[in-house]
Amino acid sequence: MKRKFFLFLILQFLFLVSHAQQAPLPKFASKVQKAIVQLTTFDKDGNQLHTGTAFYVGENGEALADYALMKDACKATVTDQSGKTAEVDCIKGADDTYSMVRFLVNTKGNAVLTVSTTAVAQGAAVYALPFTQQKSKVCASGTVVETSPVKDQYSYYALSANLGAEVVGAPVFNESGELVGILQSAVGGKSYVMDIRFREELKISAFMPTSTVMALSGINIVKGLPDTKEEALVYTYFKSQSASNAEYSELIDRFIRTYPDNAEGYYRRATLRADLRQYDEAEADLRQYESLSENKDAASVYASTLRAQILTVQGKVDDALALYERLCNEGHQSPGILYAMSTLHEARSDSLSDILSPLDTAIASFGTPLPREAANYVLRRGQVLANNGKYREAVLDYNQYAYLVNSKVNARFYYERSQIEVNARMYQQAYDDITSAVSAAPSDVVYRVEKAAICLRVNQVAECIEACQAALALDPNQPDAHRILGYAQIQQGDKAAARQSLQRAIDLGDENAKTIMDAYLK
Repeated sequence: MKRKFFLFLILQFLFLVSHAQQAPLPKFASKVQKAIVQLTTFDKDGNQLHTGTAFYVGENGEALADYALMKDACKATVTDQSGKTAEVDCIKGADDTYSMVRFLVNTKGNAVLTVSTTAVAQGAAVYALPFTQQKSKVCASGTVVETSPVKDQYSYYALSANLGAEVVGAPVFNESGELVGILQSAVGGKSYVMDIRFREELKISAFMPTSTVMALSGINIVKGLPDTKEEALVYTYFKSQSASNAEYSELIDRFIRTYPDNAEGYYRRATLRADLRQYDEAEADLRQYESLSENKDAASVYASTLRAQILTVQGKVDDALALYERLCNEGHQSPGILYAMSTLHEARSDSLSDILSPLDTAIASFGTPLPREAANYVLRRGQVLANNGKYREAVLDYNQYAYLVNSKVNARFYYERSQIEVNARMYQQAYDDITSAVSAAPSDVVYRVEKAAICLRVNQVAECIEACQAALALDPNQPDAHRILGYAQIQQGDKAAARQSLQRAIDLGDENAKTIMDAYLK
């Protein structure tokens, strides 16, 4: 009998604890429930990931939910009390630390919760109302027993009871029916509520902290734009440098839908479409850009420049050159346009004078002493000179380029300059440069083989052999290395080793090796 009595007491206690968070449904419940929806998320294959509660805080479809519901989602929908479903359009902000995500839904005329602008007092009762299509006379409720500050502006509330995992992510209201927070996971016997005012932190901007970037990357749904046009322009610019074509295309389309009267959006989309070879669509955007631009002159120059670039890609060299020349004649000459004109003259196989003249004009426009910005123009001139057999003049331009960039050059630069110096019979300079190339890129076989060849020219036979052996250690099937090694071994008088090296080169298809063998090893 005593055991039964104690069992009864235990069951009674468990019943009281499990129902400690229940309270009569508040009078405002029927009103706020219209703004509470069910959020369902899906993976890339359309399989359901999660389902839970979300709620509207803005008339334009702005809604909030627990971050965990959106984690890894590629698509999401919301369903309201009447059973009507709408797709989530984009993510507007996220924070995985305080588990809150802000997003937009493709909906019109949605009900909106009234957001409290003040913190909840300690000891006040709050009510959590998850999405449900079933009628109920009770709801989850608790009392604020502790408040912790977040970023000195918001509050994190501890409640008197564990309201249950099934209501995590539900909107939390004060006794007046104002939205005060979102229910977080419980710890121990307490549930926690994140201040709804924290949603102001959930935003996309041009310069976001790493934590925000990471939180957003955890959701695979399209991201929205910053809240202002000016910042959205900056954001789209930076995204153009890092996003995929598909992602950037969606982003710039969204910008144009949001700001249809902003000319810049059309120019940026025209640039993307030109890159994607969608020339007719690019031209349509350029016309819209020119039509909407306040500065018609500047817009005409930018549009004409892009049109000239498109003509160049299409192989319409004469048309592109004519368009650039028209811009110059109208007083819109710039170093970039002159650079492009030089490449077009080269593509037409025009005279060296025709190719160099625009580059000379561009470089002169920078004034003296030349600034860092002129470096690429100087290098381009050096390449043109080298391609036309003006090797010593080309070396001067390469030297000036290195000076302008404060000698911050890579292995490829040293290699190119060494090749030009060889043709200019500046062998010591060529040796120094190829040595620098090898030091900068020690695993590059081509540089080591070229060093071996140059070492022969400056009579550094031992170093030539060493360079060949280093190249063959990286690639044993390098025929040039075997041939040069064989010739160097001949210079040392080691004919047996030379024969072996040259034969290996011949076996690898090097006909020059056979010529050397026939000449020196008969």
